[in-house]
Amino acid sequence: MHCNATTQNFESGSLSYKPLEHEYYHTYQDSDNAGSDENGKKNCPGYVFVCYRNPNGDFEQKAVLLSKLSTTCDALADANIDCWISQGVFSYPCRRKSALKSIALSFIDLDCYKYEWAAGMTPEQMAASFNRFCDAVSVPRPSLIVFSGRGLQCKWFYDKAIPCKALPRWDAVQKELCRKFAQYGADQNAKDCSRILRVEGTMNTKSRRYVYVVYRQHDEQKQVRRFGFDAFADSILPFTREELRQKRQARSICQKKSEQQNASSTLTIQTLHKARAADLVKLAELRGGIKEGHREVFLFDLMCSLTLSGECTDATFFAKAQAMAAQCCPDFSLNKSDLTTLFKRTKAHLKGERVTYQGREKTPIYTFKTETLIRRHAITVDEQRQLQVLIDPGVKRERSLKARAEKRRADGALTRQEYTARSSARRDRAKALYADGVSKAEIARQMGLSRSTVTRYLQGEMQAEKSVESMVSYLVVKPAGTASEPKAHVAPLSVVNARSGKAEGRAGRSPELRGGAGESLLLVVCTSSGLRFRPSRIRKIRPKRQLE
Repeated sequence: MHCNATTQNFESGSLSYKPLEHEYYHTYQDSDNAGSDENGKKNCPGYVFVCYRNPNGDFEQKAVLLSKLSTTCDALADANIDCWISQGVFSYPCRRKSALKSIALSFIDLDCYKYEWAAGMTPEQMAASFNRFCDAVSVPRPSLIVFSGRGLQCKWFYDKAIPCKALPRWDAVQKELCRKFAQYGADQNAKDCSRILRVEGTMNTKSRRYVYVVYRQHDEQKQVRRFGFDAFADSILPFTREELRQKRQARSICQKKSEQQNASSTLTIQTLHKARAADLVKLAELRGGIKEGHREVFLFDLMCSLTLSGECTDATFFAKAQAMAAQCCPDFSLNKSDLTTLFKRTKAHLKGERVTYQGREKTPIYTFKTETLIRRHAITVDEQRQLQVLIDPGVKRERSLKARAEKRRADGALTRQEYTARSSARRDRAKALYADGVSKAEIARQMGLSRSTVTRYLQGEMQAEKSVESMVSYLVVKPAGTASEPKAHVAPLSVVNARSGKAEGRAGRSPELRGGAGESLLLVVCTSSGLRFRPSRIRKIRPKRQLE
């Protein structure tokens, strides 16, 4: 809603308020013919919300049909009140996002008065500065800039209104506009489709200044410039629609590949036993064949896995067994009677029969745990490293750590040696800067580290340079009952770790400290602030025995 007001009108104090010029009213007229209501019914009546403060200062809101908007504006022709209008058109009298029918512009609300760049400027100068901001961030100059009494309302008109179905993309444009102009005062809360902005020709009672148009951008036909929504959105958003489509397509392909890889790597009952059978065949290959005395057990377990994997049926059972025996045990003569029991269980399994074992229903075929198979075939750790599933937790952990390390390398993470070298270089540089008199805060800024990290680097050096004497604990011989008044003679005995309290060496020995059972020991710890007595550590012990 825009008034044909000029700067001269307001400066002179006389305001001729005209309801709506055709070039601006076109924004709402297009909205009346665009979109549909929530039930999909097209050409539903469009509502615009006009808000104002009544003479009592109370905020009022009216839902006005577009066909009656001009009449309503004539009724609000008093320029000395606060008046706002919604920027979107709604399907029914509800100023909420869910009720939006269409919208025909993008906008931002600049709170210029809060920023130094606009200090001392006239509204026209602020508009000219904002246009330069637009050029700097590669955003088209707005169709219209309105002085709101304290700030600027910048609007980009579309050549036709967009329906509510395009609202997600419109929201993205609004967010990006507010982000780009945040440093210039863009109100981050004034970007939704239900937002109301001040009406040109009315007064901002907070500043006692009128609202009027300070800039118009015209096209070749001398009309206010309008933008195609798709082209405008492509110029504002980081990605065009075509680029987004390509990214979604690439992401979909990657997701399908990932699902296929997960499906192939996920172990089911069939894939687990198929992998076990392959591991047993690989084990026989690694050992150059199965030794005599273990062939029956090996072939039995192999046939159990092949049957559970679905690669063996009752019709092919013995033929498969003969083939496996020839492959894994070339000089072994298979006797069918060795597998008679397993063959009967295979037929029961294929019929779907179940047996109860330890209170649970299971297949009739023997199903061994991985640990059991490792133990039955005495698979060593070196052999496990070449197998797929017949591995113990230790080998599994090795593989997991190796895979994680490879992934970290692929992601650009440093190796342990590289990380240690970089840390040492940083520590040396921090020490050198600190030795040159540079403050810790300045060191942190120059090196791009936190101050706590710099402090840790420097404290590590200080602790390494501490003398052994600063960590010496003293034993003071005291007669029983007089621990509060230590004797004058104090002799260092042992070097004590200040954190753990454990003796790490002997610094000296005094025969005068050998006392009787009636004497006690008082631990005294040297600190930077002096001697610290710890009476709670007094114990009645024999110093002679303690020293020996």
